[in-house]
Amino acid sequence: MGSGRMNDMIAGLINQGHHVTLITSSFDYLTGDVLPTFKGGIVSIEEYKNLRIIRGWCYTGYNKKKFGRILTFGSFLFSSIYSLRYVKSYDRIFVGTPPFFLGIPGLIAKYLKKSDLFYEVRDLWVDVAIELGYLNSKLIIRMIRLIEKIFYLNAKKIITNSPAFSKYISDTGIPQDKIKFIPNGVDIGMFYPDSEQNNKNFRREIGLNEHFIIIYTGAHGVANNLNYVLEAAKILTNENIMFLFVGDGNKKAALLEKVKSAKINNVKFLDPIPKNRLYKYISMADVGLATLKPTNYLKTTYPNKVFDYMACKIPCIIAIDGVIRNLVESSNAGMFSNPNNPNSLVSTILKMKQMTKTYREQMGENGYKTIVDSFNRSICTKKLIDQLTQLN
Repeated sequence: MGSGRMNDMIAGLINQGHHVTLITSSFDYLTGDVLPTFKGGIVSIEEYKNLRIIRGWCYTGYNKKKFGRILTFGSFLFSSIYSLRYVKSYDRIFVGTPPFFLGIPGLIAKYLKKSDLFYEVRDLWVDVAIELGYLNSKLIIRMIRLIEKIFYLNAKKIITNSPAFSKYISDTGIPQDKIKFIPNGVDIGMFYPDSEQNNKNFRREIGLNEHFIIIYTGAHGVANNLNYVLEAAKILTNENIMFLFVGDGNKKAALLEKVKSAKINNVKFLDPIPKNRLYKYISMADVGLATLKPTNYLKTTYPNKVFDYMACKIPCIIAIDGVIRNLVESSNAGMFSNPNNPNSLVSTILKMKQMTKTYREQMGENGYKTIVDSFNRSICTKKLIDQLTQLN
């Protein structure tokens, strides 16, 4: 399906003179639109210098129906296996997950050419599905656990983007020296603080000049706990605070309906913004918000949006009691809010608003320093490429 991290890795490999074949999907999962380069059929092939892109057909209702994700992932699983017939040779196989079962075409490719498999874990997708109630059958869960373990055992290296994922995999019996933690990081050439004057002008342009702005960017799904945010917004209607949601997801329609029915007047929803323009929205905001449902496995994630906020030098409110809270608090780049209690979010937002602007700016500076020192995408990408290209 692709990711910014994978795109950067591919560009880096090509710059080093390597030949890359990318097997990916036929549509943009954010908009649901079929990509114009997809020519139809089961697969469509694009040829560039040192790069071949094989797009496999898949169901496009990713965010639109109850089982949309399952149908999308399932159809892509089969088209990606079919795509292997168009790959003549390779020395390394890199599989980015979720969904975890993309390890199946990875395993097939490994044994077809006896090549090294690198298996990337960006999410504990199965465990989240269990905790959110999507997976209930003990038999199916046992089967999935077995398949998951097979992927781990057959990988030369397992790449994770959260230290908690590394511990989880190690606890299944996989040797620690087989697991490599490399964070996603953030592209500081794409996410950066705009000038104060540009921020003022942009606020005026979108009609939010007089508000204290809390921005949330990204998915609007079951796991994102956005009803919790709306409950807080309802309490804060008289505080000159505006909640700005940027993104999409299968719960967005329900959230819009709740705003309308509850007459919550301090919330604004925007459609997804192209990544090369998203920094303008983040930079002009006063605070960046990250929320997830309070489940054990969602606590293990490093949400990309938090790194985007920090790169744009705005302080964060983290309603996730896990590894990302630890990072933000240890960096003094923001504050924690109890994800079980909307009143906690109300209190945290008011504390942030009542701080001096200088203190909030210092939090933003602290976050930016953490990004530059430890989460710069170019450095993280180099580490990833080094893992793939090092000799046996």
